[in-house]
Amino acid sequence: MIDAFLQRAREGDGGGLVLRGEAGMGKSAMLTCTRSRAAGMRVLETAGTEPESELGYATLHRLLLPVLDQVDRLPHPQARALQVV
Repeated sequence: MIDAFLQRAREGDGGGLVLRGEAGMGKSAMLTCTRSRAAGMRVLETAGTEPESELGYATLHRLLLPVLDQVDRLPHPQARALQVV
């Protein structure tokens, strides 16, 4: 599934993956492996935190913070949605 996702991204298709699971299930190892397979690609990742659970879109903001200066490159509806959020 991850290899197919990365291949689609290399071909210009957007997307995202969500990795969830209990502690000790190997999520960090999976992310490390995925990051190594995504050589040459920009990888955005974040994790939610309990103190921010009451703040709407806090995790989305943290995820997109490194690329927010490029929001104007998005199609208008998507750019506008992120500006509102």
